[in-house]
Amino acid sequence: MSSTRVHGTLLLLAGVLIFWGCGIHSKSPSDRSQNNPTAPSPSSSTVSSQQTTEEVDAVRLISGSVESNKLNVNSSDLKARKNPKGAGVFVYVPQTSFTGIERYVIWMVVDSNGYALNSPSKMVTPSLAWSRDADEATWKKTGINKFNGASEAIDIVFGK
Repeated sequence: MSSTRVHGTLLLLAGVLIFWGCGIHSKSPSDRSQNNPTAPSPSSSTVSSQQTTEEVDAVRLISGSVESNKLNVNSSDLKARKNPKGAGVFVYVPQTSFTGIERYVIWMVVDSNGYALNSPSKMVTPSLAWSRDADEATWKKTGINKFNGASEAIDIVFGK
């Protein structure tokens, strides 16, 4: 095969790949919503659809108690994860460094009640009860020790 023919074949393949690649990425999210106004746009609702209803409800419950705080944590920072040891959902802030200090901000939601598991979470939601204040029957369902639940929760959620 001559070098001209090989060169031409490579150019043709490159053109096909470029054209094909452009076709894959030709529609932006805004294009989709114009063609189909009911199509979901990338937003927090897209993220929420990947969570269970229980996780979404837990984040909403904690969000309603977030107050102005020194950590600058707000409702949009909250994430949720089902408790693998029993009933309830952990709500947490994935960020763990605040002004150079490592802090884990984490709550437990069980039976439609939110509980602060440590001081940083209490700082963000001062109106919520501590886990140690939960009634025995409710807390027992979580499988988490209510007096040192923060350590267990941090291990589960953050892998520490």
